[in-house]
Amino acid sequence: MVQITERDEAMVQWLDVVRLVDVEAVRWALGAFAGAGQPLSLRRAQLWVASMSAIGWLDRSGPTYRDGSIVWSARLAIGKPPPSLFRQTTRHE
Repeated sequence: MVQITERDEAMVQWLDVVRLVDVEAVRWALGAFAGAGQPLSLRRAQLWVASMSAIGWLDRSGPTYRDGSIVWSARLAIGKPPPSLFRQTTRHE
């Protein structure tokens, strides 16, 4: 069972604003919301994404035009439809 923290809620609200991010951005944001002043490790960020995906708060994808995966807040968490991954602007996010 995943325990939701204030940081998790703040991260999901941040993702609602920015819509799409890569795991590198998640590392920096998690570190900032934790008050660390530096990014968390890649592994910790990946574990956070996996746990939030498991409860349905995040969705993720690994588009062919990106080296890594991208994540966004899921409908369950924010009540909005997922972003369109096939728009031209998605490639620039």
